[in-house]
Amino acid sequence: MRCFFMFGVVLNHVASTFAAALGNKATPAGRFLVSTHLILHFPRFGFMFITGLVLFLGYRGRPEKQNWPVFWKNRYIGSGIPYLFWNGLFLAFLLLTSGSFSWNKWLTGWL
Repeated sequence: MRCFFMFGVVLNHVASTFAAALGNKATPAGRFLVSTHLILHFPRFGFMFITGLVLFLGYRGRPEKQNWPVFWKNRYIGSGIPYLFWNGLFLAFLLLTSGSFSWNKWLTGWL
């Protein structure tokens, strides 16, 4: 299920990027891309729910795994840092392809 939801999140980003680049959203292709983007907001919430459920069930009833500082350190290293890296890379790609890349725009958009 997590893979299904991750695919939906990526598809949502792709649809929104193409819809933004299309310009005229009144065409059938534009309406399709905008509606696809709007419909695909659900994977974000599904991914968060499934991930929380997996974490809860993995740690429930296991006192040896309930070291909260280690838990949050592992989450930050395993999820937080890659998220920040890929988010910054995606934003740089968008700015480079639009032809208006500047470090100021990149940092403002990333933060």
